Amino acid sequence: MRLRGLLVMSLLLAVLPARGAGLDAGEVWARASIPGTGTAAVYGSFTNHGDEPVTIRSVSAGVAASAMLHESVMEGDMMKMKHLPSLTIPPGATVRLEPGGMHIMLMGLKRQLRQGDRFPMTLVLDDGSTVELTVKTGDIGQMSAP
Repeated sequence: MRLRGLLVMSLLLAVLPARGAGLDAGEVWARASIPGTGTAAVYGSFTNHGDEPVTIRSVSAGVAASAMLHESVMEGDMMKMKHLPSLTIPPGATVRLEPGGMHIMLMGLKRQLRQGDRFPMTLVLDDGSTVELTVKTGDIGQMSAP
């Protein structure tokens, strides 16, 4: 009976949005990775319900050697990725990470991401607190949350 209760609680936590320091993270997802490549991008929405700005300083995910905040920018007629040292979400605002814009870049994947996979990711905030997320993996051509 105790094991069943722990299982139910684990399943509930897996589907509830992550929350920390007034920050809600919902619909956090990645596309399945292309076989043979070592990178993937994570997208999602982050809402600040607090009275002060919340700043994401760094990101980590066990499935990758490193993770960084990036933004896709058009330079001339070429799309390039630019590293973002942090991401600040103003009070009451929602910031969306989506294909063609801001995203979290996973580099040095330790395994291929496959549709239906879930993996943990951690955000480190400016105040030193962390937000633990579960990332859902969609189809390789996915353009919105699975």
